[in-house]
Amino acid sequence: MSNEIIKNEKTIEYVPFGSSEAIKLSLSIVRSYIANPTKSGKLPTDRDIMNFIMLCKSRELNPFEGDAYLVGYDTQNGPSFSLITSHQAFLKRGVADPDFDGMESGVVIQLKDGTIKDRESDFMIAGETLLGGWARVHSKIRAIPIYRRINLENYDKGFGLWKTNKAMMIVKCAEADALRSAYPNKVGDLYLREEIEEKQEYTPIAMPELTQDETTEPETGQDETIAESTTKDTEKEDRCSESGYERISPDVLVQIEAIAKRLKKDIKEALEAYGFIGELKDLPAEDGKAFADFLKE
Repeated sequence: MSNEIIKNEKTIEYVPFGSSEAIKLSLSIVRSYIANPTKSGKLPTDRDIMNFIMLCKSRELNPFEGDAYLVGYDTQNGPSFSLITSHQAFLKRGVADPDFDGMESGVVIQLKDGTIKDRESDFMIAGETLLGGWARVHSKIRAIPIYRRINLENYDKGFGLWKTNKAMMIVKCAEADALRSAYPNKVGDLYLREEIEEKQEYTPIAMPELTQDETTEPETGQDETIAESTTKDTEKEDRCSESGYERISPDVLVQIEAIAKRLKKDIKEALEAYGFIGELKDLPAEDGKAFADFLKE
């Protein structure tokens, strides 16, 4: 998009919650600086972006301060984009309400003797079982506080921080749930990434079946060409194994290496820059292909 088009593009201006200065959002600003593409590299449509902008405006969210994100997911029905709200955005709105009188939160645990109890904070000791999280929002005008207790099984995604710090994650979700109920006009339709994020899965591309002509014996003179190709494939496979990227196909690795070199990054930096966080050896081959295809666009 040229500078002339960007200059003439319509912008939406508003003052975010807790701020005194207005910010401007437009299709190109959100697409270039705020939206997170899907893992296969798909970007949001103009409609996705306008929905994001108008919701940010109505809820006075400031995406430049990390209040909200437009995050893309690959689904069976194509790319899908959702507005994800930060935990701090929930807390800012709760604390700023004149009737807010504090919030308590913690984990629901099962002790060694089988007793189930609510414990403040996310502290646990060996032998205890995490069952869920809870939060209680107090108000100066309500005799009974808003209380929410949520089940870990309904939220645990099984990846990311859910694998290493389930207690912290479930407490954040419980707090968001309680604040939504306490302040529906401020955060009623907003959700944390921890609440809705789904793990990205890819369906391997099916290889076409060979026709009878393609399965016939090679013609005389082709043996040397086939042998040379096989040698190159073996060399690429050896390099994959030596690099610790056994699950990335050799051909894809060659593409990634070339692209990373052009970007003047090593492979890990290039992958992390485009959202492939984690150990490279855990990346399936289709992830590598998606990464390569995305960078070539």
